[in-house]
Amino acid sequence: MLMKDQSNGERTSRAARQEAWHPRSMSDGEAQHRLQRDPSSEPTLPDWLRFFSNVDEQGLLSRLDAFPGAILIGGCQRSGTTALAEVVAESDGMVRYWSTPGIAELTAARILAGIEPCEPEGRYCFQTTYLGQHIDYYSLSEAFQVIWMIRNPYSTVRSLVYNWPAAALSEVFSRAVVPTLPRRKWWERRWTAMTQLEKACLHYRSKLEQMLRLFELRTENKLLAVDYDDLVLHADQRLPVIYEFVGLPYRLDYARRLHPRSLQKQDDLTPVERRAIEGICGPIYRRARRLAVPPS
Repeated sequence: MLMKDQSNGERTSRAARQEAWHPRSMSDGEAQHRLQRDPSSEPTLPDWLRFFSNVDEQGLLSRLDAFPGAILIGGCQRSGTTALAEVVAESDGMVRYWSTPGIAELTAARILAGIEPCEPEGRYCFQTTYLGQHIDYYSLSEAFQVIWMIRNPYSTVRSLVYNWPAAALSEVFSRAVVPTLPRRKWWERRWTAMTQLEKACLHYRSKLEQMLRLFELRTENKLLAVDYDDLVLHADQRLPVIYEFVGLPYRLDYARRLHPRSLQKQDDLTPVERRAIEGICGPIYRRARRLAVPPS
């Protein structure tokens, strides 16, 4: 395992934080009760499970063509997609289609799959981190643009492991990552014994692999990569570039909606965790970062 050489103190404190949400430590009923009563957890995991059980993978974007000019925000979960999607969706000229904070992406997923009725009234921004590598955006439609969020792997992986329900990470990993790995049958037998850190690292890498493939297929003015850390540090410079890309009028107050508070989230990673994250995620992050605006 990646974390086998941790000190006892590190392993104990980290294990305690993970075990509280490890799916093997509680029954399904207990897990759902925990989801409902813990405001820091994802409140919609059961809804997401029902959504995926009722939608064929090929139908996830079946209604995308009904929303010409749509802006799709892609990337790994916990990489700043929600922050940017909310800023763009609440901009002048856009339609806000969700009623409760925290359910925007699930609402988007239900609309795009045709489960939730929605008659287009203007231009829409949809958060789409739930789409796995089997989705080829550009084989479905040309009438939309994609903004792909990149975030340094240390902050993203740490947030996936310690700020996201373990049940959610395990579900995403089994559904979206395992089918894409070499020796799939071997991984299907082994993945339940993996650490959450391993799952998070491989999931992060798979999302950037998806982005790199999209860059190979992109047509002009259809795909923009944005580094979250750079965006929140220089929002007044980067947001105008994003708004020009999607053809929306920009206002100075939009930049004030992005905050750099989350940039320190990687500071409490252990040396063992940092080495593991660097080994799995570092090279592809640096490759992807070179495609972001502005190029580094």
